[in-house]
Amino acid sequence: MEKTKWISTGNTVFEDENFKQVDFSKSSLVEYTFTGCLFEGCTFMESDWKKASFLSCVFNGCDIGLVSLEDARFQDVRFVDCKVTGMEFFKCDHSLLFSMELNSCFLQYCNFSDLNMNKTNFKKSKIQKCFFTNTSLMESDFGDCDLLETVFHSCNLRKANFGGAKNYNINPLVNDVKKAKFSFPEAVSLLKGLDVKIL
Repeated sequence: MEKTKWISTGNTVFEDENFKQVDFSKSSLVEYTFTGCLFEGCTFMESDWKKASFLSCVFNGCDIGLVSLEDARFQDVRFVDCKVTGMEFFKCDHSLLFSMELNSCFLQYCNFSDLNMNKTNFKKSKIQKCFFTNTSLMESDFGDCDLLETVFHSCNLRKANFGGAKNYNINPLVNDVKKAKFSFPEAVSLLKGLDVKIL
């Protein structure tokens, strides 16, 4: 199905709207507010979300990349089966409640540093070459995720779930992993930061 190019109508507030197969590429959504909206099969390459607010929205099967996120607000937002690349989530407004779910997504070159993402669901996602630095991820769910070349540094991973996850490189000396759950044999990788030999 061919996507319909987004054309601004001047309206910047949308509530309970469904956007299907819409191409928002390079569009400005600066200071727009979306509440309870569904974006299905949409494209957001190089669009501008500065100071935009997404409240209780769902992105399903969307392609989102290189989006400007300065002071954008996300509250109770779900990304499902989306491709998300080059997103600097640390630039979002996180002075208020910042909450999202990224389920069965492909994430690459995204930066989640300095965010409070406790209890976030990343389950079954491919999270590759992403950055979590000084990120609070307590009780978050990375179950069955592929974490190839993703960096965790100075993170709170207490009670986080990594069951079935693979390709992670988590140093327990620089991250708090108390009561986190890991599966064997991938859990052996936790010993890499301890300078020990496995016989």
